[in-house]
Amino acid sequence: MDKTTRWNMRPMIQRGLRSGLVALSLLTLAGQVGGCEKAKEKAKQKAKDKARDEAEMAVDEARDKAEMAVDKTIDKAEMGVMAAEDKIRENLSKEKRDKFKQKMKEKAAEADKKITELTEKMKKADSEARKKMKPTLDRLQQERKKLGKEMDKLKGTSAQKWKEGKAKVTKLVDGLEGTLDRALKSAGDAAKPAK
Repeated sequence: MDKTTRWNMRPMIQRGLRSGLVALSLLTLAGQVGGCEKAKEKAKQKAKDKARDEAEMAVDEARDKAEMAVDKTIDKAEMGVMAAEDKIRENLSKEKRDKFKQKMKEKAAEADKKITELTEKMKKADSEARKKMKPTLDRLQQERKKLGKEMDKLKGTSAQKWKEGKAKVTKLVDGLEGTLDRALKSAGDAAKPAK
């Protein structure tokens, strides 16, 4: 090719080059646009994953709060039940205490009658028998006073003190009853005329 022909072909070559460059640019741009689409899809997927993770965390947090609220409600209910049970026990305990106190009052009144009976029998006995019975009668009267004091202490005591006081009162009553029965039998024998 000579110079003239080349010169004449120059605009064609330039157009061809331009067309090639444009095509190359379009291809590059299309690749970038395609890459953008991939990046866009990646970004969408990443956003979806993040949203799902945040939603799961929110659900977990809500579940934890709900479980805590349920636990708190259950604890309150259990405390209410325990308080009600304590109240019932207290009422039953009060009834038992009242029954015990009444029973001990009756036994104390019975002991008073027996002490009076013993005193009457002692008056009818001879002087020798009276001398023997006097210390027993004095001891019985002291035990009866002690029983009265212990019964007074039981009023308004705590559960622990109640158990201790109840045991003392029971022991005093049992001892007083036994001693009174023996003393009355002795006084009865002493009051009988000798054969």
